[in-house]
Amino acid sequence: MNATSLPKTDRIQDVRDPRSARPLIVTSAAQFTHCLLFVQEFTKAAQEKNGKDLAPISFFLHRSGGFHLLLLLLNVAFYKCSVGRTKGWPFGVLAARVEISRRSLRHLLADAIAEGLVERRRGHNNKRRVVYCATPRVLQAWRMLFDSLNRTLASVFSEFGDDALVDIDYSRFDPRRPARSQIPPAADTLYLKSAGFPPTTKAATPE
Repeated sequence: MNATSLPKTDRIQDVRDPRSARPLIVTSAAQFTHCLLFVQEFTKAAQEKNGKDLAPISFFLHRSGGFHLLLLLLNVAFYKCSVGRTKGWPFGVLAARVEISRRSLRHLLADAIAEGLVERRRGHNNKRRVVYCATPRVLQAWRMLFDSLNRTLASVFSEFGDDALVDIDYSRFDPRRPARSQIPPAADTLYLKSAGFPPTTKAATPE
């Protein structure tokens, strides 16, 4: 069964990225909540632990109108036809869609340009037209975040029911490790019960 035959299901996959071998399938509002939690918590933690890898995403997450601006710039970068068109938006389009004042948007774009996250380019057909584009650094960070989310949540959702996920803190997750080894004890107990295993008592391990 392919993704198109699954009604009421959202498929999160960069179809142009061949590395996405195991796509994440989101089938409930609870799972969608975890996707957003992962983006918020993992991005902040990754920036603190690994330096500047996900700093571009964190910049947009913590600015008014920033996340909407980021999504618009990513959308045009991934899907706008490159033939005869520049992969960016003019200021007027961004101002009409991002719900902050024009002055605030200008400050946001200026700060993003200063950080090397957005660049101004001349239009393809009209050289007097200026468009704003996400830089390769932002696209690389977004793909890195997607790969981490895909690996982590595809494993979490396949092994645990919605009720077992309430205590998960994604700021502590390492996508390179199995999800089972990073689930809190309370969630692990719920998993065992839902799988039909009798409850077990684990002996305390001395620090």
